[in-house]
Amino acid sequence: MKTPHFSASLRQVGLRATAKRESVLQSLAGAKEPLSADELQQRHRQIDLVTIYRMLEDLAKAGLVQSVIWRDGIRRYESSLHAHHHHLVCDNCGDVEDVVVPHDQKIVKLVAARHRFQTRQHSMEFFGLCADCQQLR
Repeated sequence: MKTPHFSASLRQVGLRATAKRESVLQSLAGAKEPLSADELQQRHRQIDLVTIYRMLEDLAKAGLVQSVIWRDGIRRYESSLHAHHHHLVCDNCGDVEDVVVPHDQKIVKLVAARHRFQTRQHSMEFFGLCADCQQLR
């Protein structure tokens, strides 16, 4: 499915707007939570896993997707075309909720200045129990 929005985004960063890239971007943009390469390959069986990994690497370098690694060590990807946000991850049920953290840019600037570190991107995840799982305990 060709999507002019994704085609333009791909061309803008110097990548060819292929149907496979557009379909992966569409999946990430429509996903409720970040997806692993394996999960993407399950949704796009016509694309082999090696190609998925290469594609995600290219899309991440171009800034169209970003990755997060949670406690399980699995790298997951989400669209960078959404508003900047972070995640609440339930340790019990695995539910993921997007959350906007007020003043996160101030925190990033403070850490970067204090440690003389040039930040390209950042992610922040909060792990704990969601409201439903708290009621079960």
